Amino acid sequence: MTSLVPSHRRRWPAPAGTDGWIGHCWPELLALVVAGLPGLATPWLFVLSSLIRLSWCSAELLHGTGHALMRAMVDSDGAALAVVSLLEHRSPGEVLGSLLPLGPIGPGDGRGRSRPWVAVGDPTPWRVRLKAGGGLLFNLLALALAWGGLEFFTAGSPALVRALLVSVAAANGALLLASRTDWEAIGSGRAARFHCGHFGFISGADPLVRGELLPPPAIDRFRTMGLEMETRGAPAGAGLVVVRDRRGRIDVVGHGRINRKRGHLTRSLERGVRRAGHRALRTGRRPLPSGLIAAWQYGPGSSGPPGNFESHWQRWSPPQRRRLWSRSMGRWVSGWQAVQHRIALEGEFHGFSLFGTETTVQGLGTWLRVALRGGPPATGAAPTVAGLMDLLICQGDWLAAVRLASLRLLAEPASAPASEAFAPWATGFEAAFQDLIASRPDACLDHPAVIEELTLRILHRLDADPLLRRYSSSRTQRWIRAAIGAFLHHDPFAAARQFLACARGRFGLVVISATWPDRLVLCSLGQSITIGVDGPGAVALYATEPAAVDAVLGGRPGCHRIDLDPVAGEIAVLSPTALTIHSLSQERELTAEEIRRRRQASRARPGSDEPPPRAGRGGLDPVGADLAAIPGLLSRIQDDWIHPLSANRASAQALARLLIATAMRLAERQALLTREGLDPALARSSHVDLLVTGLENNLWLGAHFARDLEGLMPLLHVKALSASAVLQHLHGDGSSLNLSRQSIVLVLSDSGQSTPCRQVLDACDRLVREALIEDVFLIIGDPDSLPASPLPDPEGPDGSDQARRHRLFTTAAGRRTSEAATATVAAMHQTLTELLFSLCRQVQQAFPDQRPLGLRLRPEALLALETMEDQLLVNDVREIIGADEGGQPRPSAVSRRLVQEGRRWAWHVLETPAAWLIHALYVIGSLGWGMPLFRGLTLALLPLAGLVEGEGMGSLLLALSLPADVALYVLGPWCWTLGLRFLQGRQPLARIGRRSLVIGEAEGLHQLLSHFVSKLFALSYGLTAVDVHGADPADSLPHGYAHRLVRGTLLFLGVPDGRCSQRQRAHADAVIGAARQAEGLRHLGAGPEIVALSSDPCITAERFQAALVIPSPIHGGCGNGIRLPSDDGIEAIRESRFGSLRRLLAAYVFFHAMAHRVATVPGLGFEWWSSQSRPKLALAAPPLALAVRLIRAESAAIEPPLRGRLVHQLRC
Repeated sequence: MTSLVPSHRRRWPAPAGTDGWIGHCWPELLALVVAGLPGLATPWLFVLSSLIRLSWCSAELLHGTGHALMRAMVDSDGAALAVVSLLEHRSPGEVLGSLLPLGPIGPGDGRGRSRPWVAVGDPTPWRVRLKAGGGLLFNLLALALAWGGLEFFTAGSPALVRALLVSVAAANGALLLASRTDWEAIGSGRAARFHCGHFGFISGADPLVRGELLPPPAIDRFRTMGLEMETRGAPAGAGLVVVRDRRGRIDVVGHGRINRKRGHLTRSLERGVRRAGHRALRTGRRPLPSGLIAAWQYGPGSSGPPGNFESHWQRWSPPQRRRLWSRSMGRWVSGWQAVQHRIALEGEFHGFSLFGTETTVQGLGTWLRVALRGGPPATGAAPTVAGLMDLLICQGDWLAAVRLASLRLLAEPASAPASEAFAPWATGFEAAFQDLIASRPDACLDHPAVIEELTLRILHRLDADPLLRRYSSSRTQRWIRAAIGAFLHHDPFAAARQFLACARGRFGLVVISATWPDRLVLCSLGQSITIGVDGPGAVALYATEPAAVDAVLGGRPGCHRIDLDPVAGEIAVLSPTALTIHSLSQERELTAEEIRRRRQASRARPGSDEPPPRAGRGGLDPVGADLAAIPGLLSRIQDDWIHPLSANRASAQALARLLIATAMRLAERQALLTREGLDPALARSSHVDLLVTGLENNLWLGAHFARDLEGLMPLLHVKALSASAVLQHLHGDGSSLNLSRQSIVLVLSDSGQSTPCRQVLDACDRLVREALIEDVFLIIGDPDSLPASPLPDPEGPDGSDQARRHRLFTTAAGRRTSEAATATVAAMHQTLTELLFSLCRQVQQAFPDQRPLGLRLRPEALLALETMEDQLLVNDVREIIGADEGGQPRPSAVSRRLVQEGRRWAWHVLETPAAWLIHALYVIGSLGWGMPLFRGLTLALLPLAGLVEGEGMGSLLLALSLPADVALYVLGPWCWTLGLRFLQGRQPLARIGRRSLVIGEAEGLHQLLSHFVSKLFALSYGLTAVDVHGADPADSLPHGYAHRLVRGTLLFLGVPDGRCSQRQRAHADAVIGAARQAEGLRHLGAGPEIVALSSDPCITAERFQAALVIPSPIHGGCGNGIRLPSDDGIEAIRESRFGSLRRLLAAYVFFHAMAHRVATVPGLGFEWWSSQSRPKLALAAPPLALAVRLIRAESAAIEPPLRGRLVHQLRC
């Protein structure tokens, strides 16, 4: 798809208060400086300025020609050589105007001179690189020719010729340096599309602080919301504030910034907005007297550089001076205003129905350039939507209203009439309107008789227009009435409503218009937006992340939040004291009572009752805080599942009833096969009975749960698949998922906001409505992040709220800001364990004397396993973590040993910077004192040996000390590394440099740990980085990593406890066998460094560098010769659900201690709880084939069934 990009020229904004005057006269200023040098006459002033202007314009022409010519050759597109491309979409008059004295010249700023741009054409990376380099190549050739000309024309040559060559060389060199995005395009080869999050607030007038545009309460709100939004990804951001200048004209003040890898976007953006506010105050701009509107958008811009303010808050046209009409105190009044509209788009906008014709984003952008007479230098989804807002917002503006009506009723399909006619027509409309209100000042234009009178007046005014004579009288009158209707009613709300009715895609949209300076328009179509209202404070907030609203309003009296319905589609008009919501699906405005019923009290931030994080770098350690919260979290989960009236128990009963129905159908098929003399095993369904889906950690935990459930019920068909893969299957006809009407889907998500999981929920909700699957359940850690149900469902005998909750499981983990997940993983694992036992227990109770679904465990064995482990698990976790249920530190011998070994492993990473530091100090000291080490030792030992410095053996020893000192200078870091290893008792001959870490654990666990350690070191520097790998030691590790193990490879092994089961003993022996094989791979007497972790003390007998033993009282009984009532099946479940969790948490403590030690080294510190690429709330395109079916189902359904609204349920 062809997209439009800037011509990669950096935009240099004019200094505040200068209104761009430097952009008009800098050639004259430069010539004035040069002409003032000795030996130059004053007449040179005009000549030099003219040469500078000519050289700059020729350099820009060469730059555009290079881009256009390269595109024509690379894309085989002769149309690229059009004059408009050579001039980089600037008019010839604009180029010629640059040659005139004091004319605007230089990179455009979007005001006095447009920013140049060219179409990129085919976006293939190698093609983009060639086309981006075309302009640079032509400028480089011109620079080389000018330089050669200076060498040819000597000092005796005409001064005018040499001055021209110098100007040409300087202009082309300056363009080479200024073409920053050309170089970026050459480096990247592509223009990536990103998505983002937006948030903001609108409040009543706050007391201003002298010298500040934003009052302290507004800064506090931004900082609080920004930090919450930043946890969802913040590579760049931009913010704006609506202001008013001295003449009362509406404007916006904003700032955009690219976030550094280890930077804090919210803090840096706050400083940038403050500076922009200071500049605005100096130019006389102030906040609106009616209140404050401030809005932000996080994420790379939808077009252009990600830190560019223009690329975030999009506009199509620059501010245009228009005469706007409005009613005040029963009369029509007018005033001149700088009209502009800004939008922020999050999600995917795919196309638009343009007057009944489906149009792509690219085609719509091309059409808008003609209809609106110009456009921005780059097109994409967001700029195109901004252009549509410019077209559709017409209230009080006769020119915009006439333009819209003309394009609708007078233009031929897919074309636009001559835009030059709009202004004369608008003049006629306005003159007739003024005549009407002069004769009837209190005229109400909503009355049909008044509209008819105004129509006749306009017809009389435009009767002589030759362009209108080709249209029939009825068509002309429809056009006039349409323009009058647009003038009266097409405010930003109506424009957004019409846009959503014709748009295709899934997105959230925010519209800020100078015509509505005291209101915001929020649109939710496939993307949730949360609104918070602080009634006592006269403040309204919005955000795509519900936690950002709760962080500001949580726990405050009189505050509430409302979630817009992204599936039905809703538009909200937000002001400090009022809220209006329009439902697209119902095509009506919600009543005040309906809005009141949807209010939810804003809750305090999840986890606010937990202890503060342990001190770390800067006193902050979210990973340590999450680890300390795990014992209490597991204890609360157990208590919740024990309580007979808990919501999780009710949801488990609903899921168990469906499995019992599956077991009954299976039993009927088995009985039928038995009567026919066939094998009853053939009754197992070929369709998936339970599909478990999620992302990353939740996917691996879900796959673990699926294996255990199918192991306990072998006749149940359970499948685990990533949410992204589910969406890929749904892009087809969905049959490849092998689902049936009896299938159940279980979605695992910590927040419910991850893109694929949210889309799977939406799709499955619709599939339930179509009766294509049985039901969908959700396990979530933070229920507050789910949008509430928009309207109560009258169906459902037990009430809609209760029925929806019965399909929702919660892990009680809450919102966690650490990207290296620990508490959320432990909570999800324990919740799935409780669910597994609950399902097995209820299915068995429904068939007392049978083995439903092939259930392998006896009821008494299952009860004994659950009872024993529930009593011991939390105690063991307390010892492993070193914290009690309240999160307070309670170090144990086990936790101390884990931390000690983790810190010891940290030295494998820190030895390289430590050695370089020692060597740097040695070099500084030896050179400063003039005494290298070996020479100093030799001089000190000569007198003791009775030798003289300059004679015989003394001279020989001093001569030998020279190469020794040279060798120490060259090999110093290696020598200091060896010394550190000897002092710390580590392998001295391990390889030096970046360490590789291989984690050997069971399937699922090694993915969890690899992911965890990678996130811990995501922001580390090159000197302290670690390469992380993972594999199953009993399967893929010996085959996939044995050949890659070298001296010093860090190998972490988790060994299952096999003391109570022969099968588990064989598994443990296989893991230890793999470790022995790795230990045998040695060179120079050194091999991989192995740390083994297990609850079986037998690992201490192996030749590992460290053997970490964690508690497991049950297995301790087996080890002491006490044979408990157990078998291989029970031990397999014990290892999978409890033993693996103990090892996982112990590994978390070990690696956290390792990363914490590395990350807190002065000068090399980093945030071990974060990464540069955080989770995003972007939305991808919905499955197309599924969407077609769902549209058909929606048209046939009047009221959706109750179960189909799970994702929009009311929260507990």
